[in-house]
Amino acid sequence: MLTYIEKRVLYLLEKCGLKTKIYKEMALYFIYASLAALTDLSLLFILTSIIELWYWYSAAISFMIAGFVNYFLNKKRTFKNKYKEYKKQYLVFLFVAFTGLIWNQIIIYVLVEFVGFHYLLSKIFSLGIVFFWSFFIHKHITYGMLK
Repeated sequence: MLTYIEKRVLYLLEKCGLKTKIYKEMALYFIYASLAALTDLSLLFILTSIIELWYWYSAAISFMIAGFVNYFLNKKRTFKNKYKEYKKQYLVFLFVAFTGLIWNQIIIYVLVEFVGFHYLLSKIFSLGIVFFWSFFIHKHITYGMLK
């Protein structure tokens, strides 16, 4: 299923004239970040609305679990990274993810507590901002420097 989606997205990029590597990587990253985001939002909803954990704790937990999904899919499928020292690379990934988590938490808190947005809408805004930031950091550091 994922291979089919990858092929369709890459075909559409080519038809639109977006043939460079950066567009392909960003599109694939978007696919896998979307799966991670779906994991993130689902867990956030379950933890907050069903288990009744405070949204701020739920957002941190769901973000970190989705980060695991994001790391493994992007390492293998987007950047085709063959770096063998998984522990070292994963520590770099976790540092970037933790920094993303800080951004995530600040954005959600400000939007919920000061702007009055619903926690899920706040999460969607946060995902958009953290997506672009993390793509470029992971491309150039996590999967770029550690090859």
